Amino acid sequence: MRIFYFIPVFLIVFSCGNSTEEIGGEMKEFMTDAAPETDSSNVFTGISDSVMTQMQRYFSSELIDAIETYVVNFETSLTDTALQQNYSDGIKLCKDIYDYFSDPKTDHSKELLAGGDIYSLHEELQYFNGKLGPLHFTCVAECTDLDICYDITIFKAKAAATTGKADDAFSEILHFVQGDFGYAGYFDFKVWDIQYWDYGGSNKLGDGTVLDVIKRIQKFETTHQIFGEQVAIIRTDVVDMLTSAHAYEYSLEEVLAEYNKIFKLNYFSGEELEAIQKQYNEIKSTPENFQFNCEEGNCTFG
Repeated sequence: MRIFYFIPVFLIVFSCGNSTEEIGGEMKEFMTDAAPETDSSNVFTGISDSVMTQMQRYFSSELIDAIETYVVNFETSLTDTALQQNYSDGIKLCKDIYDYFSDPKTDHSKELLAGGDIYSLHEELQYFNGKLGPLHFTCVAECTDLDICYDITIFKAKAAATTGKADDAFSEILHFVQGDFGYAGYFDFKVWDIQYWDYGGSNKLGDGTVLDVIKRIQKFETTHQIFGEQVAIIRTDVVDMLTSAHAYEYSLEEVLAEYNKIFKLNYFSGEELEAIQKQYNEIKSTPENFQFNCEEGNCTFG
């Protein structure tokens, strides 16, 4: 289990050299996988034989097939639309791989996990990092649990190589919020967090970081038509953070000031706005129930 702030912790539009076109003031993404011809010398031919041989030590044949299909589709995606689908497939694959190791099928994996030793399995699986697209093997909770996520730097580089701009914009938001590893909805420390120890830390509300994230999401939603579901997941993370109690890195006044700047964006409405307003009111009326100025060592966590 991962613990966080003391909470338990897993168109058809063709243009000459351009991937988007101005139509009625909106940016329209490709709604097909069509793309300009590419240099055949750069076509991905599949996972190398040496990597496939290593995969057979850890994964079942069914899981190897799923991983190979995912990696080939990732490497051969030519448009932002294709990469969106591959991204969704990849998140599911991360979870499938995680579930697989609760009952692995190969002798070597069984041997590694026989004594509940996640660390040894984690150490060996790191061989695949950088060799299977953005799939990234890591561990959490002081390496007592295996985890599989995305190397966002690899995903971001791929987005830059496709036609269409939605994947570029999404990968920029994802990288800004998540850092080098994770995915939308990945449960760990975000850009608005300061990690003081393995399981907790403080919140950066007050320095403009959260306001910046919301502005990026707001701009994306008014510009692009795909990756909307993935950006909505990041938005949910923001709302969850704004409606929960935290230890704050900065002063009461700075925290309240950023809340007020967020309200002025007129971005949130309905139940989301009501919940955010409720949290703001609680912080303002009962500041003694919260911790502030953690950067000065005034917080007791960790």
